[in-house]
Formats: sequence, structure tokens, C-alpha cells
Amino acid sequence: MDPRNIEEGSTEPGADNRAKSPALPLLPLINETLELRQQWEKVVRPEGAADWFADADSMPPFDPSISTFSPTNAWWLSELCRIAYTPDGKEAGRFWHRDKPSRHDYLDRHTPFREVLNLHKTGNHVSLYRLADREGAVLCFRGTSKLRQWLMNLTALPATWTRASETDRGICVHQGFQILFNRVWPLIEPSLVDLGGPLILTGHSLGGAFATLAAVAFSGSVTSLVTFGSPRVGNEAFVQQLAGLPIQRIVNHHDIVPLLPQRDEKLGERDFRHAGDLYYLGQEIRVLHAQSGPEISGDPAWEPVDPLDFLRQSLGRPEPPECLLDHAPTAYSEKLRALAKAVNLT
Repeated sequence: MDPRNIEEGSTEPGADNRAKSPALPLLPLINETLELRQQWEKVVRPEGAADWFADADSMPPFDPSISTFSPTNAWWLSELCRIAYTPDGKEAGRFWHRDKPSRHDYLDRHTPFREVLNLHKTGNHVSLYRLADREGAVLCFRGTSKLRQWLMNLTALPATWTRASETDRGICVHQGFQILFNRVWPLIEPSLVDLGGPLILTGHSLGGAFATLAAVAFSGSVTSLVTFGSPRVGNEAFVQQLAGLPIQRIVNHHDIVPLLPQRDEKLGERDFRHAGDLYYLGQEIRVLHAQSGPEISGDPAWEPVDPLDFLRQSLGRPEPPECLLDHAPTAYSEKLRALAKAVNLT
């Protein structure tokens, strides 16, 4: 168009649209970025939203005397594992935690649990909770939240269990787990000796591994061991140390962490194995229970041959892989809440 024919104050047809058009494609990109951020926060912020124990008023109370699987008890414990990722007194002063509520005060206001002790040592965290209205305690270990812990997680070599007696030298455990556990266990064990009443050990992810080690290390009485998305911890000789203890190993759908460390027949008697009964949370609101089958797969049609390689390939995409989303504490808690409500309605 001849510019001489354009009247003053007018614009060439389409000029306005061309000026604004570059901004239009940004909207879906921004929305997609925000959605990806929300998805990744489920992985990188394991504590989830500040709505812990949101349905406590409508749930039956926690019963520490029950050693068999209870969806209600499992939900209460999963929420304790989730809130374990919030800052303790040592961490609360750090500026990135300034908007988070005090865990101690939150539990007092919303739950029957009272945090009577928490220990923090080189990134490892464990809390001891007592029930306000009855005897009973829960020892809850926090999962992986620090780089050094991830590095130790990858140190998947079997090492001799340092607490084994002279006659049990064949007991092996994950070397990295043992190093981290030995830093915190001597600090917490004395507080467990004269507790009285039932004692439940629990933890999510690395916390589940620590709880499993504690079940063998503790010389006192343990009512049950309940883990969420726990990796393998020791060999068959280690598993035998847990014989007779009620163990609920809860695994959510395609959570990849329980597949690690990968089984390796080359290790022979030092190869890693799971302990206890598997309680598998599928896509539907139900539990598939494999009695006395620690290595029975919850979903054999999915289980990858090489879990670490599968994870590496999955991380090549912008969205978080399902195998990590299913590992998030919120994923466990949401399914167990739905299951507990369904069971309590029947």
C-alpha cells in the first residue's frame, strides 16, 4: 500500500494485530509452564500444601495397638510422614521456610499427636510423637530432602551390618543408608527405652529405610513397622532379623523407589531384598495385598527391567514422570484417605 494514501491517524489494516500478535502465543506457554511447575512441586516439595490432616475430624482415631493393616491408621501415618518434611525448630529460621507453620503447633491444634522430641543431624531428621489421649508412640523418619542424602542413596553397595553380632556376620545392608542412619540413631535410641505402650516405626522413602534399620537396631519392643515407598534395605540375612515383626510395606502404583536398589544375582547372598508384606495401592481405591511375598510385584506388567535406566529416560521429558509423582507423599496420603473413607462407609 502506498503510504501517501494513508490518512493521518489511521493505520494500515492488520498493523494493530501484527503488533499484538507476538503476545498471544505466550498465554498457552505461560499456562503450560505454570502447570509443569505445579506438577514438579509435588516431587520437589514432598510436604505438599499446608493442609495436613485436613480430614482428621471425619476419620476414626488412630489406634496404636493395631499391628495389622488398617487404612485409617495408614492414613494417619502417611500424614505424619508428609508433615515430617516441614521445618523443625532448627530449620524454621531459614528464610525459605518463613511462610511455613510450626509443625509442633500445627500438630497440637489439628491432631492427637504431640511431638515430644525431634533430632536433626547432618540433614537427617527423626521425630518422636506421643498420643495426647492414650498410651502409644510413633517414631517417624523423614525421607530424602538433601543433596548429600541423594548421593548416599546412590551408594547402593552392600556393606556388613555394623551392629551384627559375631554369629551374624552375613548380614548386609545398603552402605549409604547405614552411614546416614548411624549418625542419628545413637541420639534417638535412649529416648525409646522407657516409653511404655505400643511403638510404631514409620517413614517415607529414605525414612522408610531408616525405620527398617531401626526395627533391627532397637533392642526393645516394636508393635509394627509401616513404610511408604521404601527402597530395599538389606539382604536375606537382614530380612530374617525382622521375622515375627508385623511389617506393612505400602507401595503406590508405579512408584519406582521400591524397585531400588535393583536386584543383582551377581551379589549372591549379599543381594538386596524387601521385608514384610506388600500392600499395593493401585489406580483404583483398593489395596492388593501380597501376603508373605516381599518380592511380589504390585504391577508386574509395568515393572521395568532396569529401573534406573527407565528413570533416566523418563527424566528426558519436561513433565515429571509418573514413577516420581507416584512416589510423592501426597499421592500416598490421598489414596489412603479415599480408601479409609470407603472402608469406613461399608
